[in-house]
Amino acid sequence: MSKSDSSKVKQYLKFAIGMVPALVACFVLYYFEKQEVWIPETPHRDKYTIAILIVGMAGSYFALSYLARNGKK
Repeated sequence: MSKSDSSKVKQYLKFAIGMVPALVACFVLYYFEKQEVWIPETPHRDKYTIAILIVGMAGSYFALSYLARNGKK
């Protein structure tokens, strides 16, 4: 494997690791719906959904930022 191939694989792995929090947030929402943990009539369901998505996206943002910053050193 050449150096450029190795760096591309490393870049893809960093991206995949950085996206884990967002994927976990999506899975949590899927699990809640599939297992009927909450139903459409659950009070404040939309607020909880937005909060879960924000936490997941923020986690991915910070993870990707951290990985990008450490990769440049």
